[in-house]
Amino acid sequence: MIYCSNCGEQLPDDADFCTQCGTPTNGPADIGSEDTIIRDGGQQQVLPSIQMPVQPVPAPSPMQASSSQQPTQSIPTVPTNAAQPAGGQTAAAALPPNGGRGGGFKAWFSDKRNLPIIVIGAALIVALMVCGGVVYAYSGGPRSEASSSASQSSSAPTKTETTTASPAPTETKTVTTSPSSTPTVTQQAPAKTGLNSSKLDAIVNKYSSSAVSVVPSSGDSYNSAQANSRFVASGLYLPVYLAAHNGGGSSAISYADAMMRGMNNSYGNSAISAMGGRSALNSWLSSAGYSSTDFERAFGDVTSSSYGAENYTSPSDAARMLIAVDQTGGTGLMTYSLASEGVYAPSGATIYGHRGRGIKNAYNYFITMKTSSGATVGIAVMTQSQGQGVAAQLANEIMAEVNSEL
Repeated sequence: MIYCSNCGEQLPDDADFCTQCGTPTNGPADIGSEDTIIRDGGQQQVLPSIQMPVQPVPAPSPMQASSSQQPTQSIPTVPTNAAQPAGGQTAAAALPPNGGRGGGFKAWFSDKRNLPIIVIGAALIVALMVCGGVVYAYSGGPRSEASSSASQSSSAPTKTETTTASPAPTETKTVTTSPSSTPTVTQQAPAKTGLNSSKLDAIVNKYSSSAVSVVPSSGDSYNSAQANSRFVASGLYLPVYLAAHNGGGSSAISYADAMMRGMNNSYGNSAISAMGGRSALNSWLSSAGYSSTDFERAFGDVTSSSYGAENYTSPSDAARMLIAVDQTGGTGLMTYSLASEGVYAPSGATIYGHRGRGIKNAYNYFITMKTSSGATVGIAVMTQSQGQGVAAQLANEIMAEVNSEL
């Protein structure tokens, strides 16, 4: 074995050039003494011999052997038909085919030592193509630029625009266009945002000596002009039920539940006694924030009422109590048939309630309504000297308007 004098590569004994850097193993070629060419007419002409200068080859150093950049040597070419001196190399044979790992792109691929790189590269390309195909398939192909929130189809493109303004309700417009027709705009009804005080006032103001309070389980309440005034609390069993279920004891709860089912005065008075009497009830009402409500007599005690002792509440307190009773789970106990008095649930709604009458010409309705949209609303309608017919009509109008608004 021999070694390249330039880069130190180990070579076969019969190697003429280094396969690593291309340096001749016998030094630079000494091109022959003469070259002969034949011109037109068959005359031969002898070219003078060319003596190529000998370039000294530096000895390899450790730095050169480890460097990734190898020195190269240019070898002049001569005509292929020139006579060569014995022992010399032709210029055409200076770099054998694919010698020294040359030959460009094709030769690089032919080198078996590059096979792992070729295989890995091909595998990466195939993987990228497969992933790209999967993403393309799941994305549904190319999509148009969504510069606006428009969804288009080939036959009738549809565009949906949502405009939100405060305090105005959200409005949704659906625009349907057809290639052969004028666009048709369908505008949905404005979203419901709460109670309309003006409309409810217009209803209540038609009736004298009447007051109404409407309290949804969430959202703003409505109170008529006299909703915070004190009215005779005929038929108001709600505070006894709430006090019993908020620390009144098991006996008070049993009596209070029976009272609520049948609007029973006797069970109501028993529940009050089990809690410690009217003073305990009034103390609880004050602590719970029902400042317009207090009990000065027992249920059904007309004699005490005639001497000035009375039970009072306001529509505002009563409507809030209805929501509290619903949250406690007592709405289902209010099973009195309001329809028997001409009070009817609006279309799609359900109502539960009590009524009170008699003392000092009071006629009251305490109603919990589940609206057609699923909202829960407490409605207190209290009248003085108006009678059952007026109170029922007022209740029906209020419920219809509230159901349409919520």
